[in-house]
Amino acid sequence: MIAEKIHLGCGERYKEGWYNIDFPTPEYFDHKIKLDLTHDLTKPLPFDSESAQFIYNEHVIEHFDLPTGLRIFKECFRILKPGGVLRTSTPDLEIIFGYYSNPFREWREDLYIKESHGNSMQTRCEMVNFRFRECGHKYIYDTEEITRRLNEAGFLRIKRVDHAKSDYVELRNIESRLEKCMIIEAVK
Repeated sequence: MIAEKIHLGCGERYKEGWYNIDFPTPEYFDHKIKLDLTHDLTKPLPFDSESAQFIYNEHVIEHFDLPTGLRIFKECFRILKPGGVLRTSTPDLEIIFGYYSNPFREWREDLYIKESHGNSMQTRCEMVNFRFRECGHKYIYDTEEITRRLNEAGFLRIKRVDHAKSDYVELRNIESRLEKCMIIEAVK
């Protein structure tokens, strides 16, 4: 199978012009969502090697343990054409610990926390546990760690980018979530 642009773990964020993939489970979706393919990302993807130019995932990789996340990165590397780009958006350990370690940093203003809990979250400890566990997260990366794992998967050109920004038109303004997070582009 060949697809030029692949959106992994799309959830309810179907992107026109992209091949949208997810493995909806009752714990996350109580209704049918629009997909191009239902597929468990812990299994090899059904795409030809070196067939895609872009792979995008937004708040997906943190839902897998470290070995599985590394396998997913290796699978993305396999599928991308030379010069192809993987764009990953994920919670940022540096931001989360910045909120925790600086009592004056206003973590209650974090958009994700406000949307999910309103004003009910009372302590920095509660916030950290929520960001790590309550959302089904299994491994939270910082820039150093995600770069290390992308290198292990074969990527050599890796850089952190700003929200909605990219050297590639296809990857600009692609994020649907607005909270502070880490966005990485890795080029094969």
